[in-house]
Amino acid sequence: MKGKFKLLIIGYGIFILMSCGKSVVKPKVQPPIKGVEINGTAYLTDTIGSQVWLAVNYSGTGGYHVTYSNYNYDGYFYTQSQALALTLPTGWRVPSIADFNKMLSNFGNASNIDAYGDYALINPEMLITTQHWIDVQHQGTNAAGLNIVQTPYVTIQNGQISSQDGQFSYFVTSDSKSTSGILQYSFQFDPDFEFIGINQDPATHAFNLRLVKDL
Repeated sequence: MKGKFKLLIIGYGIFILMSCGKSVVKPKVQPPIKGVEINGTAYLTDTIGSQVWLAVNYSGTGGYHVTYSNYNYDGYFYTQSQALALTLPTGWRVPSIADFNKMLSNFGNASNIDAYGDYALINPEMLITTQHWIDVQHQGTNAAGLNIVQTPYVTIQNGQISSQDGQFSYFVTSDSKSTSGILQYSFQFDPDFEFIGINQDPATHAFNLRLVKDL
């Protein structure tokens, strides 16, 4: 019995030594990726204040796919009616002018300059990407994390699609006004003139689309 007891102690001691000699490999913990899946496509998101925004342009079906070689852009454009017809996850929506203005207010770098809701920007480079902007005075830093790129807008007439004016970046809003013709409002980023404008557009104009939800 004593001999067996000694063997057990020796064996246990060897096991302890072998265990101590092995380094414990801990699994790498990947940082969570901020994003949302909408209609089968994953999109990066950016939390700004009390809002969550798509950090890239929406690219689902229901709009117009246009390649714009002058500005190295390949993307989708939506009229207001197309954007509002999309089926979105709970809480997500097409942003209003008020949503855009609320987002800008978090940076403390914009001030309202007229009755239309236009803004003068002090640091427009915060909002635009570091690449793919040409003929502008401000080099983008993308400090806001919104990845706004330089794009045209699209017009549709008699079934024909044509792109217009790629110097800025335009976004669909949910705001509209009914006069002699149906008007939609678009949100225009112009980093060159340090300006963000609210445009009244025909219903046949199509723009980039971002989505937003409240926290």
